[in-house]
Order: sequence, then structure tokens, then C-alpha cells
Amino acid sequence: MQSSLLSILRCPLSGSSLSLKYIGTQTGEEIRDGILLSKAGPCFPILEGVPRMLPDAMFEHEDFLKSHSPDFSDRKARSISQFGEIIAEAEKKNRKTRASFSEEWASHDYEKGKTWELDIHAQLQRFLTETDESIFSLQGKLLLDAGCGNGHLAMELAKNQIEIVAMDFSKSIIRAAKINENPLCHFVQGDVEFPPFEKGIFDLIQSSGVLIHTRNTKNSFGHLAAFVKPGGRISIWVYRKRKEIIHQLFNQIRKFTSSMPGWLQGPFLRIFIFLPALTAKKIRGNTQKSSELWVEVLDWFTPEFRWEHSVEEVMDWFDEQGFYNKKLSDQNHWGFNITGIKTRPKVETPT
Repeated sequence: MQSSLLSILRCPLSGSSLSLKYIGTQTGEEIRDGILLSKAGPCFPILEGVPRMLPDAMFEHEDFLKSHSPDFSDRKARSISQFGEIIAEAEKKNRKTRASFSEEWASHDYEKGKTWELDIHAQLQRFLTETDESIFSLQGKLLLDAGCGNGHLAMELAKNQIEIVAMDFSKSIIRAAKINENPLCHFVQGDVEFPPFEKGIFDLIQSSGVLIHTRNTKNSFGHLAAFVKPGGRISIWVYRKRKEIIHQLFNQIRKFTSSMPGWLQGPFLRIFIFLPALTAKKIRGNTQKSSELWVEVLDWFTPEFRWEHSVEEVMDWFDEQGFYNKKLSDQNHWGFNITGIKTRPKVETPT
């Protein structure tokens, strides 16, 4: 974690600013291990250079925090008293989805694998199309990739002199951070429903194919919208509603597979979904790597939530959150992307 990130990080539970306690030695501006302390009580570890900002992080990493923070017991008691119900709810809602996406990206080939059959150059181009931006228009701005997955896109943007915060709540964030060498790319483990940042700080927030895997897509969009600065832009990609019989059949199957225990889910999907799909692709001459197809199978059939929406429905969300100049920037048979600019607060003229 770069020390400059501290200025925009906030407690995801209280929204309060954080102070830093170093652990071990600091190398230049990079912080490898430490603790972020909230005045409200909660504390959050920095491990392997990644701030762990999930609402339940102080319980997941209790042993580490207890060994390095003498007042941990007091902080834990205060946190439970003030935020106990929120923490318990967040942990419960995220348990299955976090495990699902951690498994998904653990299967990804970080050196040679494509993402959704796109190499990194195609991913970058799709990002620019979806956000209706260019490399030059983004330089000098602060971006948030809310649900960055394997982190490849964020690192590619940083190579183009664009500062970006890449957030994901799965363990993929740790693996991505280990191969990141660019100080303009900041990896944070966080939840789109509890963004751990100062409000109104980002020039652009992009969330591609992520909000539809939360409990409520509209509510999650509202949570993110608060972190766009006035005059800034938000861009989201969601699944569209589809009526094809095979699509509806797969959605019915995923209701069954998404509730399976992990020990059964993987073998079932490999035998009844992955192998038939791989065979069909090979017959059609598709050269997609089997590891990439497996990631796609996991993405469809394992998450607890997978919502689909209409363009009109999402446009209404933008209106309700005060975004104008809305644009359908990209669409295909799977889904679509909409961007909008956040209304600047009205300045009253003195009389």
C-alpha cells in the first residue's frame, strides 16, 4: 500500500478517517504491514501491502490484530456495541459470494490467461468504450474499479499514467497485488456495499459485471454513487434480461448449483456443464483455453446472486441518484453499459 492512499481511506462502518500504525519496516512510500485505526473503534490490517477493509476484517484477522494492537479487546468490544449487527449481516451476505469469486479467480492463469476471451489490449479498449473515455482524458484523474477481479485491467491503466484504486472483496486482490509494481495502481480489499473511501473523491467509478452479484443491484449502485465527485462520472455494466430458452434453462440450473456445498459444486459443474461446453467449443473450432472456460462456468453457476435488468430500469437509477448526460455506451447479447455524470451542487447567488 502506498502511504498516499491513507488520505482517502475511511472506515467502511463509520466513515471516519483512519490513523496508521506501522508494523515492521517501511520501504519508501510502500507499507507492507500495518494497522489502520478508526476513532470509532474498528481496526483493519494491512497485510502483504493490501489494506483489508471488509466490514468483518477485524474478526477475520483477529489473531494478527490482537498480537500487534494492545487495545484490540477494547476496540472489538466498541465495534460490536456500535456495529455488531452490520458486521454480522455483512459477513453472512458475503460468505458464499466471496468464496465463489475467490475460487473463480484462483483458477485464472495470471501470466497467460485471457479475461472473458479478451487479451489485455482488448480489455483496455472495452473499458474505454464502456466508460466513454480515452487514455488522455483519464490522465490526471482518480479512478475506482469497483470489483476489479484479477486486477489486470487496473495495472494496464496504471501503465498509461492513470491513477486507479482497484477494489475487490475476494482473495484475488492479494494475488494481483503481489505482481503489481506500479505505484499508481492501489489494491484494496473492500465491499461495494461498504466502500472504504472518502465520499465524493473519485473522478470515475467503473463497475463492470459486479453489482449484479450483490443482494440488490440498485442499492449497490446507490452506495457507489456517493463516492463520485460532482462533475465526475460513473459507469456500470449489468446483465440484460433475456428470453431465450437455453438462457432461461441455465438460470434455472444455477439456482440449484449456486446453493450446492463446495465439495459437490465443483465436480458437478465439471461433469455436467464444463465438459459438454468444452466439447461443443472444440467441435466449433473455438480455441479458448480450458482454464478460461472454467472461470466462465464458475462465474455463471456459482454466485449466490445473478440479477438481470432492462436499460430503462437502470436509466431510472441514474436519474434517482442525480446523474445526467446518461449514455448507453456499450451493449451486446449478454448485457449493457451505462454512464452518467454527477450533478454539481447548485451555488446560490447572494442577494
